[in-house]
Amino acid sequence: MREEEKLARDVYNTFYAQWGARVFNNIATSESRHMASIKTLPDRCGLTDPVGVDIPGDFVNSDLRALGRGPQTLDRLAARCSLS
Repeated sequence: MREEEKLARDVYNTFYAQWGARVFNNIATSESRHMASIKTLPDRCGLTDPVGVDIPGDFVNSDLRALGRGPQTLDRLAARCSLS
């Protein structure tokens, strides 16, 4: 769940960098808050945080990792969304 929020944050940060629309920055900030809230769960339960080192576009979850790795993945997702 934390990585899903991270994916959303990473994508909205990419949109903001590409188009500069403040709404994307606002949504990315909101997703960051969601990530921080969800982090309390693994911390409280003594589990490893799946986000670990927070590298944009890098995921532990195999479904998310299947999208690719690194910033190029985010650019590819942003391009797909702009075509829709």
